[in-house]
Amino acid sequence: MRSCRGVTLIELMVTITIVAILATVAVPSFVDFIRQNRVSATANEFVALVALARSEAIRRGNTVTVCKSADKVTCTTSGNWGQAVIVFVDGNTRGVIDGADTIVRVVSPPASGISVSASDTNVSNWLTYLSSGVSVGNGNSRNGGSFAVCGAPYARTITIDATGRVSSVKTSC
Repeated sequence: MRSCRGVTLIELMVTITIVAILATVAVPSFVDFIRQNRVSATANEFVALVALARSEAIRRGNTVTVCKSADKVTCTTSGNWGQAVIVFVDGNTRGVIDGADTIVRVVSPPASGISVSASDTNVSNWLTYLSSGVSVGNGNSRNGGSFAVCGAPYARTITIDATGRVSSVKTSC
């Protein structure tokens, strides 16, 4: 009787070939899946941040602002929203962290390859919620605003309506 001592070279080559074929099919799909999830996660985080600002404004009975920040300490008017974002109770000058303003939350920039930008000038620098829950952009307009989260080819549009409510829909870059 003959005993089995392992696999033959042909069996090993067939197995490696099958694994290589499966990897060439699966890896691009997996990379695409990760990119799509990063866009969704960034959009969901931004929606949650805006919703937090609205609920804090109503809860505290005070103005709460969301602004972009290059240094995670002060608001900035340069660049897009793909940098750090700060939510703070805005007691004095709208859109500026000063005096007794209280920082509620600071969020780090999104993953590389994901951009967040204002789709209109009303929210190009900051977005404020009044104690009534109504949003006011840096253009002092109560028309809401919108943002685009893009990680080509996937994108989401985040819209803030005139009453301050926020929503997100799938779009393309």
